[in-house]
Amino acid sequence: MENLKIMIGPMKKVKLLIEAGRTRDRMGLTRTPLSFEFIFGVGVQGLSPFEAALEGKTCGESVFFKIHSRDTGELFEHLSPPLDEFIHKVPVFYLKAFIDKIAAAEDREIVSAMAGASACGQGDCGCRCGSH
Repeated sequence: MENLKIMIGPMKKVKLLIEAGRTRDRMGLTRTPLSFEFIFGVGVQGLSPFEAALEGKTCGESVFFKIHSRDTGELFEHLSPPLDEFIHKVPVFYLKAFIDKIAAAEDREIVSAMAGASACGQGDCGCRCGSH
């Protein structure tokens, strides 16, 4: 039987290892890769641009982004990756998102993620969405 790789898609739990740098080739803004786990596809407005770039990818793949710090809210929308370590150091940075793990999300994880995503933009949600 052929071994099919699980792809990132709706309601999958995705674990990324993210790194940031001043250039695409030098990820020196993060000391070590930072773990970031989320449920894919639970945003109230649909997929964030960040999720759209990850859709269909499999474990072991990497996706690179060139990001203006002021645009992180638009890129990530309801997601809150651990950017605080470096986001205020440079106006533009490169982000490498290595796909470490993809798994089926449990029902309680999906409900929790949906509740968090629906609160985005209301008060100080902490997601950098700019609606504060």
